[in-house]
Amino acid sequence: MTYSIVSQGHVDFAWEVSRSMAACQGAVLLVDASQGVQAQSISVFHIAKERGLKIIPVLSKVRSKNLPLLLHVTSSNPCCR
Repeated sequence: MTYSIVSQGHVDFAWEVSRSMAACQGAVLLVDASQGVQAQSISVFHIAKERGLKIIPVLSKVRSKNLPLLLHVTSSNPCCR
C-alpha cells in the first residue's frame, strides 16, 4: 500500500516535512529541471537520507534550455552523488 505525503518546499514547512518523514519508508525527490536544485530540496534530501529512506530522484520539465547546466552542477555537487 502506498500513501503520498506532499510537502511544501518552503523553509517554513521544514518541521512538518521532517515529522511526516517519520511515517515514510521512501521519498520521491522531484526537481524542476528549469529551476535546478533548490536549497530546501537539499535540506529535505539530507533529512530523508539520515532517516534511511529510499530516495527516488525525478526530474520534471526536462526539455528546459537550462538542463545541460543543471546536469553539470548536480554531477559536481558531492551531496548529489
